[in-house]
Amino acid sequence: MRSCVGVAECTTVLADGDFVSQVLNEAEEELSRKKTLKTEGWDLPRLVKEVCSLLTVDPENLQKKGRVNSLYMAKGVICYLGYSQLGINGDDLARFFNISKPTISKAIRRGEKYVKENEVQLLS
Repeated sequence: MRSCVGVAECTTVLADGDFVSQVLNEAEEELSRKKTLKTEGWDLPRLVKEVCSLLTVDPENLQKKGRVNSLYMAKGVICYLGYSQLGINGDDLARFFNISKPTISKAIRRGEKYVKENEVQLLS
C-alpha cells in the first residue's frame, strides 16, 4: 500500500475534494457556533440555570444522587448541551455532578434524546 506524500495527494487518497471540503466546513461551523455561544456568556453555570428553569428543577438538587425523573432528565440535558454545544468535556461534567465518566456518557445520550424530542436549543 502506498502512502501519500502531499496534502493534495492525501485528499485524493482519502476521498474526493468535495467531501473533504464539506467535512472541514462543518467542523469550522461547529467551532464558530461554540465560540459564539461562549461569547454570548454561555458556560456551565448559565447552562445549569437555564435548564433548571426550563425543567422546573432546583439547581441545588442536581448534586443529589438518584433518579428522580426531573433531576435525572435535567442532568442529561445539561450534559448533552454542555458537551455538544459548549464543548465542555466529560471530565469537567463528571467533576461537576460528582459522578463517573461512564455515567456522564449515559447522561449525554439520555439528554440528546430529550433535546431532539423536545427541540431544546440554547438561546442568548
